[in-house]
Amino acid sequence: QKEYYYEIAQLYFYGIGLPMSVAKAVELYEQSAVIGHIDSIKQAGDIYWNGASDVKIDKKKAIYFYTLGSQL
Repeated sequence: QKEYYYEIAQLYFYGIGLPMSVAKAVELYEQSAVIGHIDSIKQAGDIYWNGASDVKIDKKKAIYFYTLGSQL
């Protein structure tokens, strides 16, 4: 299931077959991240650290995900 959320997030992130939406992608990355998908953890952290067109920079959330990743 965690791989499923990650793959769908990738489609939204890159706009492949679905409308491009970083906000929707990060929502799905988060769902996958909390169940331990390391690539989703990194993606969510990076998006929150750098921000995106439709996602504001949120260093606290970024650090949360980076910390989560370091504990796996």
